[in-house]
Amino acid sequence: MADDSLYCVITANKILHVAVLNADELNAKLLSFSNAYLKDGSTAFDNNPKNYFQLSHELYKLVQPFTLPVRQMIISPDGLLHQLPFEALSTDGKETFLGGERQISYLYSFLQYVNEEKTTNTALPVTVYSFRKQHLGFAALPNSATEEKYLNGHFSSTTSDAVQTTEEMFVQSMQSKSVLHIAAHAVAGDSSNQPFLVLKNKFYLGQLQYSIAASPLVVLTACETAAGQLQTGEGVVSLGRAFISKGVKGVVTSRWKVDDAVAPVFVKAFYEELNETHSPAAALLQARKKYLQTATNLSQKNPLLWAGFSYMGVEQQIDLKKAGSFNWYWLLLLL
Repeated sequence: MADDSLYCVITANKILHVAVLNADELNAKLLSFSNAYLKDGSTAFDNNPKNYFQLSHELYKLVQPFTLPVRQMIISPDGLLHQLPFEALSTDGKETFLGGERQISYLYSFLQYVNEEKTTNTALPVTVYSFRKQHLGFAALPNSATEEKYLNGHFSSTTSDAVQTTEEMFVQSMQSKSVLHIAAHAVAGDSSNQPFLVLKNKFYLGQLQYSIAASPLVVLTACETAAGQLQTGEGVVSLGRAFISKGVKGVVTSRWKVDDAVAPVFVKAFYEELNETHSPAAALLQARKKYLQTATNLSQKNPLLWAGFSYMGVEQQIDLKKAGSFNWYWLLLLL
């Protein structure tokens, strides 16, 4: 069975089902589907949405040949399944997406649950990185300022311009107990074959190897932060995974290039829900639901617009510190 692909679906920290799939059949269907519909700039969905729903439903039946009695899916994929956005699959062959029905999160290793620490009820501030002007050949991201403005208005936050942020400054912010929101450019890999964030200089994945993060949640609305080289037995070497390996319990990532018009709307919905549910995976589900329910035409339901956002990591509770909330600790310390 060495050439087959294995994945597990878990609920309530218990293995609910283990499926062993024929790799040849799966890979052929998955590659055909991805090349047609999940490539940047693809118009295949708009040209023939009926065919999309049919093909994605066939994939859905192939990778999930059973009925889950729960809303929560925790997926540990293998092989090319790392590159499959389960959220984008049709559950009925029509316009119902798995990502609009199920809370989905991804794990690279079950050791994350073995080493899981108890969550605290401490309200966390948000550290925001935006990309306000052109830098290193990368265009300014006006919508990152929109995300920054929203977060500043609703939560206790510190804002920084990514193009002025050095490696040392960024690593220091990772070591603070805050939610990191990074709305800057990211690239899955260049000639070095390493993913990187665009800060004052390019901040490569390899530069994270000696860092330890105290932040429990990193939100990467930058492009391609879940993309990278697929290594046998290891999965995708991505920026999102690098943060997990440094101690971050959960990361919101993007599988491909983020649509500039959709991202601020999606981010706003995500934080609104996170403020209510305190669960990143549940908040992402509700953000997907809200987006799909408010889509005014079928083209806006194109998975390229919304299904790239995914949650990687363990289930956790995040309390966000509200904007203008008073810190009695500092008053007492002053007195």
